[in-house]
Amino acid sequence: MVNGWAAPIILQMNLKEEIFGKSQSEIWKKLADELNGKFYHGAYGIPAKVEIKYKNWIITLDTNIWTSVGRRPIVATKTRMTAAFFNKDEFTFQIVTKNLLSTISKFFGAQDITIGDPDFDNKFIIKGDNVDKVQLLFSSRKIRKLLLKLNKFKVKYEGLYK
Repeated sequence: MVNGWAAPIILQMNLKEEIFGKSQSEIWKKLADELNGKFYHGAYGIPAKVEIKYKNWIITLDTNIWTSVGRRPIVATKTRMTAAFFNKDEFTFQIVTKNLLSTISKFFGAQDITIGDPDFDNKFIIKGDNVDKVQLLFSSRKIRKLLLKLNKFKVKYEGLYK
C-alpha cells in the first residue's frame, strides 16, 4: 500500500468486475489453462483465440465480426468454434435455428431435410448433400435433445478435401 491507494484501486477493480463481469481475455485464458490449451491475444484486427489439442484434433475458439449491408448496417460479434479435418467422402451439411430468413428461403424452395421428430423439424432447417447421412446423424435422440436446448446456433460441416 502506497499512501493508502492500494485499497481504493482494488475496490474499484472488484466493483468493475462485479458490474461487468470478467473480460473475454480473462475467461478465455482461464479456459485455455484448464484445458491445457493456448491462449493467443488478439491485435490489430486479429481476434484473440484459444487453441486446444484433443487427440488428433486442434479445436479453435475465436470471434468473427459479421456486418450486414443496407441503410442501417448491423455489426455483430459471434463466437466461433472450429476444428479442421479431412472429409474423406466430401459429405457436407448445415443446421441452423429457424428464423425469418430461413423460413422465407424454405418458402421459395430451399432445402429442408426432415428428421421425423416434429419438435426438432419445427425448430431447425437442415441442408445437406446426402439426405440419408443427415438423417442418420440426427437419428440419435440424445443429440436432438441437446440441440433442442440451444436457443440459436449454426453448424456447418465441410472439412478439407483430399
